[in-house]
Amino acid sequence: VRSYFLAFRLPADAKLPYRVALKSELNGRWLHSSYLFAPTTVLLDAAFQPIDSQDIQLCEYMGWSSATTGAFGQLKVTSDKARYLVVYSSADQQAGDTYWEQSPATFSAEAPVRMTSNGSFRIPHGPDGTVWIGMMNESYAKAVENGICDKAPEGKGLLNTLRTALPTHWSKSGT
Repeated sequence: VRSYFLAFRLPADAKLPYRVALKSELNGRWLHSSYLFAPTTVLLDAAFQPIDSQDIQLCEYMGWSSATTGAFGQLKVTSDKARYLVVYSSADQQAGDTYWEQSPATFSAEAPVRMTSNGSFRIPHGPDGTVWIGMMNESYAKAVENGICDKAPEGKGLLNTLRTALPTHWSKSGT
């Protein structure tokens, strides 16, 4: 059924704290015209009163299968009063974007030799899309913990890093 939100009953017998995994898939045929559903979560108590609400940060992870590839996020449930989970996309989430390492501007469909190194590297958020929600398991924990959330900070180069990271007796050779 099409709705502006999804509602779930949380497991009553789960040991606190526990994590809920969320995965959003690209919505679109081509990367340059795709967007992501970015979830906002609300935890409700038994009387359907809000306990906590948060916009879920999504991070890209490229796994070995379609099940472990996408934009991943998590929600930590710490309250013993939490009975229900509501998922929707807030206005703030829809105005945002998610860093995507595979830039939509990187490859040219017309000619692979005309690749460009500039582009957005960000996927905008949209009002709908495919989202997977479930108890955190080992595969999804790996995707969440190893996801790429933003561009890596600029460093001083590989050789400089190696010179400072190697034991000092290697660097005393005068080179």
